[in-house]
Amino acid sequence: MKSNIFKKIKSMLDQIMSSKTIKDILKVYGGDIVTKILAALSTIILIRTLDQHDYAHYVSFSAVASIFISFVGSGINGALIRFSAEQINKTGQKPLRLYLISLIVQIGIMIFSALVIFLFPHQAALLFFGKSDLSSILIVSVVFGLGNILFFWGQSVLKSEERFNDYIKTLWVKQITVIVIILILIFSNLINFYWVSWSISFSQLALGIGVVLYCFKNENKRSGLFAPSINDPSMSDFFKASSWLIGYGIAVGIFSQLDKLLLTRFSTTSELSNYGVAFQYYSMAILLLGSISAVLIPKFSKLEMQNPVAQKEFLNKWTKTLVWLIIPIVLLIIVAKPLYVLINGSQYSNSYTMFSILAIGVWLSLLLSPLTNILMSRKEFRYLFILSLIALVLSFPIFYFSITLLGGIGAAIGVIAVHNVILQLPILWRVIKQ
Repeated sequence: MKSNIFKKIKSMLDQIMSSKTIKDILKVYGGDIVTKILAALSTIILIRTLDQHDYAHYVSFSAVASIFISFVGSGINGALIRFSAEQINKTGQKPLRLYLISLIVQIGIMIFSALVIFLFPHQAALLFFGKSDLSSILIVSVVFGLGNILFFWGQSVLKSEERFNDYIKTLWVKQITVIVIILILIFSNLINFYWVSWSISFSQLALGIGVVLYCFKNENKRSGLFAPSINDPSMSDFFKASSWLIGYGIAVGIFSQLDKLLLTRFSTTSELSNYGVAFQYYSMAILLLGSISAVLIPKFSKLEMQNPVAQKEFLNKWTKTLVWLIIPIVLLIIVAKPLYVLINGSQYSNSYTMFSILAIGVWLSLLLSPLTNILMSRKEFRYLFILSLIALVLSFPIFYFSITLLGGIGAAIGVIAVHNVILQLPILWRVIKQ
């Protein structure tokens, strides 16, 4: 009896490990483990070394920078992965001119946004925070945002070409750079919001430029970067095929930061910093979705995975496996509070309830993570955009009432309500129905 059970388990594991998709996900996630360890280390160091006032500013800074990244680059770069992967599969050639033009468009939009903020800093601060005295946060957020737009553009190119080893290396370099900078500031006795935000922002800008140069390395000599090709898609082709998807990426990126921005407006510094601590761990866990998407987007771009039957079979296997992840997550929530307080400090003990709620959100996001990629493979970009627009509109009242009533706990509940209920459940219904 035991022998049969072990044979079945071994057979199941052999079947799983024989899948190229699983191997690619494990490769990317294996690289991401190092990234997560480094990200956790830098997060803990900042939490323990910045005071609550500075850490609250850091949370606001991260939220605004993410808004810039999402508004300018998230939609375009997300669509670029999908469109470029399809072009490479169809023609066997890289869409080099599309890479270049999409990069120039993003830089142009970012420079225009920066000029508006530099010319009207107080008005911009009122728009984002409801407080004109936080205008300095906006200015440094622009630098950080530009650097990350360049960086994520480069990662989009690497993902579309399935260069997962290079993709992992860029993640490592980014996190190592952040840790080195933080340690230098600590030893120089300069660990405060001003020095941390500006130092990290300039390092990300330099790193972003480096990744761009790396992606274009030798391409001009080998392929003729500026030379037209008969198979080279135009920017108009890209926008015609991807405009709804770009809009989807922008909408999701914006409502993903509303929790922090509204907490900045309507809560105390202590509440914002507590939520920021909990959300940092949520963000690190959600990094796994990046590993999954890095593999699934090119996978679902291939012809054999555009069959609804194959997609449903994949989704069925996926959910049957990950549904059991809720057990270790719940056990972690029950027993981990003493360790959580020990790591982060007693001043952030109130954030544990927020952390517990967001942990459930992580499980739901992982369980339902293939859904968006399935609809993308079916080119249902308009449906995704309309759904994300509805989620964006509803996120304002949801976050407003939940935050004004429950503070950071309400923000955590709002994250699950918007991301996992309003956005993902209709996608699940759509996938199952067809």
